[in-house]
Amino acid sequence: MKLSINVFCAGLAMLYMLQHNVVRGQGIPGFPPNCTCDRTPSHSPFRMAYSSYEIVPTTGYAKMCFVVNVVPCDKTATCCLANQTLYKLDMAVVPTCKPSLKEITIDGVRDTVYTWSTTVGVLTIREIGKTAANAQGTQICLFLESPCNTAQTLCSTPGFCEFALFNNVPARCCPISFAYPFNPPFTPESLSPPPP
Repeated sequence: MKLSINVFCAGLAMLYMLQHNVVRGQGIPGFPPNCTCDRTPSHSPFRMAYSSYEIVPTTGYAKMCFVVNVVPCDKTATCCLANQTLYKLDMAVVPTCKPSLKEITIDGVRDTVYTWSTTVGVLTIREIGKTAANAQGTQICLFLESPCNTAQTLCSTPGFCEFALFNNVPARCCPISFAYPFNPPFTPESLSPPPP
C-alpha cells in the first residue's frame, strides 16, 4: 500500500511539473538565480531526496529531512570528477517563509552558516564538505514552525522541493535535483494548477 501511495504521489508531482512547465533537469526558470553553471543532473554524482517528516514533541516544530544520494554520473563532465566536493546547496523557497525556519542540522550537527534571501527566495546551506566517497546518506534537516512547516507551504513550487547542488573546485557546477516530500497535510488538490 505504501509503495502504491508513493507511486501515486510521484505521478501527481510529474503532472504538476508538466502543467507548470517545470522540466526535470531544467527546473524552475531562473533557479538558481545569478548563476552561470552546469545544471545538467547527469553531470553530477549528487542528488537530494526526501527522507522523513515528524513533529518534535518538545518544541512543536516540524522536522523535515532530506538525504544526499550518490549516483553514477557522466565521467566526461567536470562536475563528475573525483575531486569534486559538495560544498553547498540552494533550495527554492517562498521568500516570506524565513521566520518559520528555526534551525538546520547536517548529520545531527547544528548548521550556523546558512543564509536566506528574501529577495530571490533561496535558502543556502554552506560548508557541507562531502565528496562522492562519503556523501551518501548525509542528512540535512530543517526545523520549521507554522505557517511554513510543510513542503506545500515552504517550497516555491508546492508539493516538491527544488535544489541546486554546488561544488567548490571550481564552483561552476549547480545541477538541479528534485525531492518530493508530500508531508502532511497532503491532498491531490494541493497540486492543482492555479486558476487562469
